[in-house]
Amino acid sequence: MVPPCEMPAEPHAPEAHVLQGELAPRTGPGRCPALASPAGSWPAPPARPVRSDRRQQVDGDAGAAVRALYHRLVNYELYMREAIAEARLGMGRGEAANGAVAVLDDAMVARAHDQVEENGDPTAHAVLLALREAARRLGREARGGLTVFATQEPCSMCVGALLECDVDTLVFALPDSRGGAAGSVVQLARHDGLARRVRVVSGILQDDVADLVGEAGPVGGRASRASAL
Repeated sequence: MVPPCEMPAEPHAPEAHVLQGELAPRTGPGRCPALASPAGSWPAPPARPVRSDRRQQVDGDAGAAVRALYHRLVNYELYMREAIAEARLGMGRGEAANGAVAVLDDAMVARAHDQVEENGDPTAHAVLLALREAARRLGREARGGLTVFATQEPCSMCVGALLECDVDTLVFALPDSRGGAAGSVVQLARHDGLARRVRVVSGILQDDVADLVGEAGPVGGRASRASAL
């Protein structure tokens, strides 16, 4: 198997999801028995199995191939729908259409929506809040295998947080042409000058999230909200 190539994420149609330069196939339902209930409470995450330590077990070209295969097996749409459910929850409270979930070994360990308006905190973005919850629940040592799903391309602050948490993969639906820091405006997720990098998958349920942002109106995305101020 050829390891995935290094390339920045760019906006793509829903039928051509980018995974490090390769096409990620659409997957069917039912691949995640440990999935938490939408927009609600969920049990404590299961103990992390030995298989999660893939990066230490397999090195070199073989390790890259194994990790590429693992990422093809992730049910992207299943988890993205959970992020959309969070975004809808936030929209009902006057927030932008931003939701995020953090996944570790097929189990959702954290989920969040924007709380900027609710808390009066301009840094209370969905991705950042999900990372904080994941860190609280998992501890420092377990964060390296996380995949974070976000409805919209994260800003520079949130991408920075992903890097600091050593997150494996960022998956987002809708690119942000005015503030996206994972390839649209600036590429921080895979910047050559930074010590850490995050894999980027884009375009998962892009049309669904575009409709959601349109439904939310002027506050649907942070860029559109900022331009209205």
